[in-house]
This record gives sequence, C-alpha cells and structure tokens, in this order.
Amino acid sequence: MIKTNELKQFLESLKKEDFWNENRIQNANTIDDLKKFGYEGFLNGDTIVNFGEYFLVDYYGNDLTICILTKKKYKNNKGRTVACKPFLTIIEDCKKQYGSCINGYFLIEERFIV
Repeated sequence: MIKTNELKQFLESLKKEDFWNENRIQNANTIDDLKKFGYEGFLNGDTIVNFGEYFLVDYYGNDLTICILTKKKYKNNKGRTVACKPFLTIIEDCKKQYGSCINGYFLIEERFIV
C-alpha cells in the first residue's frame, strides 16, 4: 500500500524544476516502453517500472496520478489508450501547482510504500 497523504505532501513541496532533478524525484521507465522503443545511453535498473508496480504519471493530462503498470490496455477518459490502471490522482492540476504540465513517469520512493 502507498502512504498517499505523505506522498501528496512531498509532491506539493516540489517545484517544477525538481521533476528534472534526480536528487528530488527519480524519473522512471516502464518495462513495456523499453521493450517497444529501446533505450539509448545509461539506464539504471532501479528506475525501471515492472508490470504490477506503482508509479506516478500524467494519466489524464495535467495531473500526477498513481498508476499500476499492466499488460492490459485501458482507455482513459480522454480516449488515450494506456498500459496502466489509475489508482489515485494526487495532484489534479499541475499547471496550478507547478506553473506547467509535468510529463513523464516518476518513481514512488520506498519511504512512501508500506
């Protein structure tokens, strides 16, 4: 289970720039995307999200939602087909919170996972 209140407090303490600073929040790669598109450069195995694991993503667009990576494809409410299932939206409006959209996959640190 995920400590959603603590995770929300942490995310609300971040600035837009922190999402590209690996010391604040770690970017992630899904195993599904790596299989499809490959990867160039150095890849840390700790940043790979496997099927059944939770991660943060802009699932609906302009949000940060905890999702679980699945092999099954789902359509979100915007009509986009995605290979993850939403668990809980933590930040509903990234433009309001950070001043711009936050795109990409992000790891959920161990300290937020029970």
